[in-house]
Order: sequence, then C-alpha cells, then structure tokens
Amino acid sequence: MDRKANLLTLFNPKINIRSIWVRPEHNRFTAIDGLRALSILWVIAFHIIWYTGFVLPADQFYELSSRPEFALAANGSFGVDIFFTISGFLIGHLLFREFKNTNSLNFKQFYLRRALRIFPAYFFVLIILALLIPNNVENIGYNIIYISNFLPVLEQFMPWSWSLAIEEQFYTVFPILLLVLFRFPKWVLSILFALLVLAIAIRYQIIYSENLIPKIKMHPAYNPDEFWRFFDVLYGKTYTRFGGILIGVIVAYSVVYTRVIDWLAHHAWARRLMLLICVVGIVSHLLPKSDIATTEMTPGLSMFIASYRYLFNLYIAGIVLFCLTPSGKFSWISRILSARFWYPIAQLSYSAYLVHPIIVMISLLVFYQNGAPGRVNMIAIMLGLTALIFFVSALVYLFIEKPFMNMRYYFSQQSTHVEKADTTPAQMDINNAT
Repeated sequence: MDRKANLLTLFNPKINIRSIWVRPEHNRFTAIDGLRALSILWVIAFHIIWYTGFVLPADQFYELSSRPEFALAANGSFGVDIFFTISGFLIGHLLFREFKNTNSLNFKQFYLRRALRIFPAYFFVLIILALLIPNNVENIGYNIIYISNFLPVLEQFMPWSWSLAIEEQFYTVFPILLLVLFRFPKWVLSILFALLVLAIAIRYQIIYSENLIPKIKMHPAYNPDEFWRFFDVLYGKTYTRFGGILIGVIVAYSVVYTRVIDWLAHHAWARRLMLLICVVGIVSHLLPKSDIATTEMTPGLSMFIASYRYLFNLYIAGIVLFCLTPSGKFSWISRILSARFWYPIAQLSYSAYLVHPIIVMISLLVFYQNGAPGRVNMIAIMLGLTALIFFVSALVYLFIEKPFMNMRYYFSQQSTHVEKADTTPAQMDINNAT
C-alpha cells in the first residue's frame, strides 16, 4: 500500500506545482535557468512573427516583420542554438562526472531517465496535434522514432520537432561514443575538437557545393523554393547542426577533467576578455544586416556561413564557462541570468516548445482575419499568446511531464543499485535539460 501511495504522489499536481516556482538551493547551474528561459521566450516571439507569414498577404507580412520593435524577435532562430549548447553542456557534464566517479556509464539508467524526461510530453503533444491539425499525419511514424528531420520539411508532421530529433539522435549515440573515447583518455579533448572541425567542414562542403547563400528576409511568403531548399539541405539536419551540441560537450569536459575554472579564476584578464568577446560576439550576431551582395560562392564566404551559427554557440558556451568561475558567479551577467524569476519559465520551457506552434497557428488565424494588426495590437497579441502558451505548458508540465520525471526518482529508490549521481546537485540540474 505504501508503495502504491508513493507512486500516486508522483502525479499529485499540488505537490508538483512547487517545482515550477521553487528552485532547489543546491542548483549549481543557476545561470542556465536564465539562458533557457530567454531561449524559449525568444523562440516563441520569433514563431509568432514567423507564422504570420502564412496568414497574411506577403506585402503585409513584410511590413510587419520589418518593424524595428520586432528586429530582435526576427533573430529568434538563435534561441534553438542556445538550447543546443546548454543541453550539450548539461548532458555532457552528467556523463563525464559519472565516468570520472565510477569509471563506467550506466546506459540503462541514462536512457530510461531520458525517456521518462522527454517522451511522455512529446507523445502527448503528437496525439493532440494529430487530432487538431492532421497535416502529414501519415508521417507521424518518423516523429515517433525521432528521424522526422530527414524528411523534406513540407512532408513533416510537427515540423518544429526537427531540433528534438537532432538531440535524440545525438544523445542516442553520444554515451556509446564516450566509452570508445575513454579508451584513449589523453586524446578525448583532442578528438572532441576534431569532431567539431568535422562539423564545420561538413557545413562548409554542403554550403559550397550547393551554393547556399542565405537571404536576410528568407521566408516561404517571399521565396518558398529557396527557403524550403535551405531548410532541407542545411538548417534542419543532424550532420549540419550537431556542432552546436558538441561545443557544450567540450565545455563540460573542460570543466570536469581540466583546471580551466581554476585557471580562469586566477587570470582575471583572460576571464574578462572572454566575457567581452562573447558579449560583443552575441551583439554582433543580432545587429541588423543586409543580404550578401553576391550570388557567387567562394571558399571564404562558404566558411563564413558554415561557422556563423557555431560562433554563436561558442559565445553562449563562453558565457556558461564564465558564470561557473568563482568571481563570475557574482558578476552582473550571472546575477541577471540567475535571477529567480527566470526559473518558472525555464521549468516550463520544454512543454512550451512543444505546444507553442499549435497555439500560435490557431490563434493567428483568429487574430488576423482583418489584416495585419497595428504596433500596439501586435505587441498585445504577442504578450497574450505568450501568457496563454505558458498556461497550457503548465498544465502539460503538471499532469504529463513532471509526473513522469518524478518516476525516475521512484525507480531509483526501488532499485538496489542506485547511482550516487542521482542525488548530486549536478544531476538535479541535468534532469531539467531539454
């Protein structure tokens, strides 16, 4: 009876709601809460603007999306890059700590915990989408096994799940790869850097051979053939995006296995220079830009395009590394990112990512019946939709996501073999990685 009662408490929303608001005191990576929260808010704002292109005439959409107050939202695709980097860091940190402490990796526990973390909410939203918007529902099987990103985007069911597919493919292979890498312990970091070079080289070759020169205003409303080709060939494929996750993994390895934190702690000039480069680099990525004034691909241009997103990943990784240093934890940027008001948003970020396009698509069909809204109305729509998205996300989190996350601890407690990593602060942080 006690075991049954304990199991039922895992699904008690009154208990689970505390996990939305109350951040554990032992959370070691508080700055990542801010990064995760900013990422999902950025992605939501981006998609609210982006999806208007499917319900408004092209000229009205162009005018709306060109408004200066929405310039930051227009760069919201970088939000996914932030997710990739912090995910690679958190999962990498978990696995590296486990291997360092036990000289082994518990594959069964890793995959079970990740399945309970990711699958329930994902499959729930798949079912809801199939009932509400069954476009390409015949291809739902590709989503079930997380390979939908290898379909042409126009044939994908739940096309925004491409990033989730990339992560699942990466983390299915990554623990096995680590066991191979640790057979050569002196070469692990060098091999990881070599894989990053390979990631850039793959992007370079595809961009150069396919003559992929992206436009600033790239959307199906303006240039559908060019947009879908760019997405299918470069934007949404695992082999063209895994470098962003790998950068986070490299930082995690450096934190666990090297003295990089100590070195930065004793070299203030290097720590400050790293922060300056990262902040300037992020700002430079967000400044308004013009289309590349050429239609002819060159090796230099191809390398620039190939490394552009990975540079952004690198800047985010640098921010994470800076905030882990003793003095960095008390810096202005760490205080901002570690503020407690980010925590509820960060907790709901995975559910919000899953549900927000459904809510946005349905809502915009209602809001835009009379054409593009004015500036004030558009801002009100964005704020209202964001609030609605997080309300729905909270329901998914309380009744689907969090109960199954709790089951990971339940199974650990019932097992006679429980990893010490399950109760460490780092593990508790990893549990919320997306």
